[in-house]
Amino acid sequence: MSALFSFDHDGADPKILERRIEANLNKATVQQLKQIYGHVRQVMES
Repeated sequence: MSALFSFDHDGADPKILERRIEANLNKATVQQLKQIYGHVRQVMES
């Protein structure tokens, strides 16, 4: 859980964040993708 909220000095660069997210999504299972989608939808709607 702490990994979700710990940002290093590169964390402010949107392109780096996008690459990190994409790299993690490429390794995710279908079940994980469903969970991620739910979280993303919730964040975007708030």
